[in-house]
Amino acid sequence: MSHMEMQQSQEIARLELERIRAMTLTPKARLGIPVQDMPNQNPDLRRANMEEVATGYTREQAIIEAERCLQCRNAPCVAGCPVKIDIPGFIAKMKEGDFAEAATVIKRTNLLPSICGRVCPQEKQCQLPCTVGKALGGVEKAVQIGRLERWEKDSGGRRGARWFDLRGGCAPGRP
Repeated sequence: MSHMEMQQSQEIARLELERIRAMTLTPKARLGIPVQDMPNQNPDLRRANMEEVATGYTREQAIIEAERCLQCRNAPCVAGCPVKIDIPGFIAKMKEGDFAEAATVIKRTNLLPSICGRVCPQEKQCQLPCTVGKALGGVEKAVQIGRLERWEKDSGGRRGARWFDLRGGCAPGRP
Protein backbone atom coordinates (compact mmCIF):
# COMPACT_ATOMS: atom_id res chain seq x y z
CA MET A 1 0.00 0.00 0.00
CA SER A 2 1.50 3.31 -1.00
CA HIS A 3 1.09 6.30 1.25
CA MET A 4 -1.20 9.12 0.15
CA GLU A 5 -2.48 11.70 2.58
CA MET A 6 -5.97 13.18 2.53
CA GLN A 7 -4.94 16.60 1.16
CA GLN A 8 -2.98 15.08 -1.69
CA SER A 9 -5.83 12.67 -2.50
CA GLN A 10 -8.38 15.46 -2.37
CA GLU A 11 -6.48 17.68 -4.82
CA ILE A 12 -5.90 14.85 -7.29
CA ALA A 13 -9.56 13.83 -7.03
CA ARG A 14 -10.79 17.42 -7.44
CA LEU A 15 -8.94 17.73 -10.75
CA GLU A 16 -10.13 14.28 -11.89
CA LEU A 17 -13.74 15.12 -10.99
CA GLU A 18 -13.55 18.34 -13.04
CA ARG A 19 -12.27 16.30 -15.99
CA ILE A 20 -15.01 13.69 -15.60
CA ARG A 21 -17.79 16.28 -15.33
CA ALA A 22 -16.62 17.83 -18.60
CA MET A 23 -17.08 14.49 -20.40
CA THR A 24 -20.05 12.61 -21.75
CA LEU A 25 -19.91 9.46 -19.66
CA THR A 26 -20.61 6.53 -21.92
CA PRO A 27 -20.15 3.03 -20.51
CA LYS A 28 -16.76 2.89 -22.24
CA ALA A 29 -15.75 6.22 -20.66
CA ARG A 30 -16.83 4.95 -17.22
CA LEU A 31 -14.58 1.91 -17.68
CA GLY A 32 -11.70 4.35 -18.24
CA ILE A 33 -12.14 6.05 -14.86
CA PRO A 34 -9.42 4.70 -12.56
CA VAL A 35 -10.18 2.96 -9.27
CA GLN A 36 -9.77 5.50 -6.47
CA ASP A 37 -6.93 4.69 -4.09
CA MET A 38 -7.77 4.93 -0.42
CA PRO A 39 -5.87 7.70 1.41
CA ASN A 40 -4.00 6.53 4.48
CA GLN A 41 -2.06 7.84 7.43
CA ASN A 42 1.53 8.92 7.12
CA PRO A 43 3.69 5.95 8.21
CA ASP A 44 5.62 8.13 10.66
CA LEU A 45 2.36 9.02 12.43
CA ARG A 46 0.64 5.65 12.28
CA ARG A 47 3.49 3.75 13.89
CA ALA A 48 2.85 5.78 17.04
CA ASN A 49 -0.94 5.42 17.23
CA MET A 50 -3.74 2.88 17.08
CA GLU A 51 -5.86 4.74 14.52
CA GLU A 52 -7.08 3.09 11.36
CA VAL A 53 -4.42 3.18 8.62
CA ALA A 54 -6.91 3.83 5.82
CA THR A 55 -8.50 7.23 6.38
CA GLY A 56 -11.35 6.82 3.89
CA TYR A 57 -12.23 8.53 0.64
CA THR A 58 -12.59 12.25 0.22
CA ARG A 59 -15.99 13.48 -1.02
CA GLU A 60 -14.54 13.90 -4.51
CA GLN A 61 -13.06 10.40 -4.54
CA ALA A 62 -16.40 8.93 -3.47
CA ILE A 63 -18.19 10.68 -6.33
CA ILE A 64 -15.52 9.60 -8.84
CA GLU A 65 -15.71 5.98 -7.66
CA ALA A 66 -19.52 6.14 -7.89
CA GLU A 67 -19.22 7.44 -11.47
CA ARG A 68 -17.47 4.19 -12.40
CA CYS A 69 -20.71 2.24 -11.83
CA LEU A 70 -22.50 1.21 -15.02
CA GLN A 71 -25.92 0.97 -13.30
CA CYS A 72 -26.47 -2.54 -14.69
CA ARG A 73 -30.12 -3.51 -15.10
CA ASN A 74 -29.54 -7.02 -13.78
CA ALA A 75 -27.45 -5.68 -10.83
CA PRO A 76 -25.12 -8.65 -10.29
CA CYS A 77 -23.62 -6.79 -7.33
CA VAL A 78 -26.93 -6.97 -5.46
CA ALA A 79 -27.13 -10.70 -6.11
CA GLY A 80 -23.70 -11.02 -4.47
CA CYS A 81 -24.65 -8.96 -1.41
CA PRO A 82 -25.81 -11.09 1.56
CA VAL A 83 -28.15 -8.33 2.80
CA LYS A 84 -29.29 -7.32 -0.71
CA ILE A 85 -28.43 -3.62 -0.49
CA ASP A 86 -29.73 -1.70 -3.50
CA ILE A 87 -26.17 -0.99 -4.59
CA PRO A 88 -27.00 0.71 -7.91
CA GLY A 89 -29.59 2.80 -6.04
CA PHE A 90 -27.27 4.15 -3.38
CA ILE A 91 -24.45 4.67 -5.87
CA ALA A 92 -26.77 6.61 -8.21
CA LYS A 93 -27.64 8.94 -5.33
CA MET A 94 -23.95 9.41 -4.55
CA LYS A 95 -23.28 10.35 -8.19
CA GLU A 96 -25.95 13.03 -7.86
CA GLY A 97 -24.43 14.29 -4.62
CA ASP A 98 -27.61 13.32 -2.72
CA PHE A 99 -25.78 11.67 0.15
CA ALA A 100 -28.72 11.76 2.56
CA GLU A 101 -30.80 9.74 0.12
CA ALA A 102 -27.88 7.37 -0.51
CA ALA A 103 -27.86 6.70 3.24
CA THR A 104 -31.61 6.10 3.20
CA VAL A 105 -31.21 3.51 0.43
CA ILE A 106 -28.50 1.68 2.39
CA LYS A 107 -30.50 1.80 5.65
CA ARG A 108 -33.38 -0.09 4.06
CA THR A 109 -31.43 -3.34 4.40
CA ASN A 110 -28.25 -2.61 6.36
CA LEU A 111 -27.91 -0.75 9.64
CA LEU A 112 -24.17 -1.43 9.92
CA PRO A 113 -22.60 0.02 6.74
CA SER A 114 -19.55 1.44 8.49
CA ILE A 115 -18.69 -2.04 9.74
CA CYS A 116 -19.69 -3.87 6.56
CA GLY A 117 -17.76 -1.36 4.46
CA ARG A 118 -14.66 -2.35 6.41
CA VAL A 119 -14.97 -6.05 7.19
CA CYS A 120 -17.28 -7.69 4.65
CA PRO A 121 -15.32 -9.63 2.05
CA GLN A 122 -16.58 -7.51 -0.87
CA GLU A 123 -14.04 -9.13 -3.19
CA LYS A 124 -15.94 -12.41 -2.69
CA GLN A 125 -19.43 -10.96 -2.53
CA CYS A 126 -20.75 -7.79 -4.22
CA GLN A 127 -17.56 -6.84 -6.09
CA LEU A 128 -16.85 -10.32 -7.48
CA PRO A 129 -19.78 -10.26 -9.96
CA CYS A 130 -19.38 -6.51 -10.72
CA THR A 131 -19.61 -5.92 -14.47
CA VAL A 132 -16.87 -3.28 -14.34
CA GLY A 133 -14.45 -5.70 -12.70
CA LYS A 134 -15.31 -8.43 -15.18
CA ALA A 135 -14.87 -6.05 -18.14
CA LEU A 136 -11.51 -4.84 -16.83
CA GLY A 137 -10.25 -8.30 -15.95
CA GLY A 138 -10.17 -8.44 -12.17
CA VAL A 139 -12.12 -7.97 -8.96
CA GLU A 140 -9.55 -5.38 -7.83
CA LYS A 141 -10.76 -3.20 -10.74
CA ALA A 142 -14.44 -3.51 -9.79
CA VAL A 143 -16.38 -0.56 -8.39
CA GLN A 144 -15.19 -0.28 -4.79
CA ILE A 145 -18.63 -0.82 -3.27
CA GLY A 146 -17.42 -1.43 0.28
CA ARG A 147 -15.37 1.77 0.28
CA LEU A 148 -18.40 3.73 -0.94
CA GLU A 149 -20.63 2.20 1.73
CA ARG A 150 -18.03 2.99 4.39
CA TRP A 151 -17.64 6.57 3.12
CA GLU A 152 -21.39 7.16 3.16
CA LYS A 153 -21.72 6.15 6.79
CA ASP A 154 -18.53 7.85 7.98
CA SER A 155 -19.25 11.10 6.15
CA GLY A 156 -22.88 11.06 7.26
CA GLY A 157 -21.67 11.30 10.84
CA ARG A 158 -19.47 14.25 9.91
CA ARG A 159 -22.48 15.88 8.22
CA GLY A 160 -24.54 15.43 11.38
CA ALA A 161 -26.76 12.72 9.92
CA ARG A 162 -28.21 10.22 12.37
CA TRP A 163 -28.21 6.60 11.38
CA PHE A 164 -30.74 5.54 14.01
CA ASP A 165 -33.86 7.34 15.13
CA LEU A 166 -33.30 6.92 18.87
CA ARG A 167 -36.78 8.16 19.69
CA GLY A 168 -38.57 5.40 17.84
CA GLY A 169 -36.22 2.47 17.38
CA CYS A 170 -34.92 1.68 13.93
CA ALA A 171 -34.52 3.96 10.95
CA PRO A 172 -37.69 5.28 9.28
CA GLY A 173 -39.51 2.62 7.30
CA ARG A 174 -38.17 -0.23 9.43
CA PRO A 175 -40.36 -2.19 11.88
